[in-house]
Amino acid sequence: MKTEKPEATHTVTPQGRTDPFHTLEQHLLSRRNRWNKRVAAALRALERRDPAFHVADLGRRDTFVTIYMQAREAAVRNHQSAKLDALLAIVVNSAVQPDAEEDLQLLFVHFIDIFTSWHLRVMHMLQALLYPKSAASRRLHAMLEHTLEHIFPELAGKYCFFRHILGDLAARQLIRLDDFLITDDIFKDPLKHILGHMELTDLATRFLRFIHLPEGP
Repeated sequence: MKTEKPEATHTVTPQGRTDPFHTLEQHLLSRRNRWNKRVAAALRALERRDPAFHVADLGRRDTFVTIYMQAREAAVRNHQSAKLDALLAIVVNSAVQPDAEEDLQLLFVHFIDIFTSWHLRVMHMLQALLYPKSAASRRLHAMLEHTLEHIFPELAGKYCFFRHILGDLAARQLIRLDDFLITDDIFKDPLKHILGHMELTDLATRFLRFIHLPEGP
């Protein structure tokens, strides 16, 4: 027997107009449900790959529950796929690394929540240039003679914005950079020269590792 789905309800104001806050709450609920389904699917897949891993055990681990709740609220506040993917990876890594430092995990969730997608793009670019391992990163490494604008044409005319991203990452101890990068020269010089003035910190390396899904056995 076919079951019909209940029709969506709307709160109507005295003037006969749909309450915009009701619509917003429905959208937020939809985001939360999509996030819960993604996490559940990822954890179930992990359970199928690893017989020693049991999803049912996670509810008894306070650290994981805290990380999951923090990541879920951050996921509801964001819509960009890069940030949602990173939050999912944090939850999964928290599940498979019970000894991972709790405060560091919370810091990583906080970073994803407040960062723009450009924060992540810059860090991934640096990681690929400084540690070329994959075919994609080797292709990027071959572009060291090019400028930032050649690789990221979207940055044209957004020098102040990009300098703010760099300054923000440096203030959070994720990259080290010198005064050269505070000027517009960063957009005019080839990448190979820029790399001599910038590096990822150990915190950044751990962060980037934790926002990637663990490889299967």
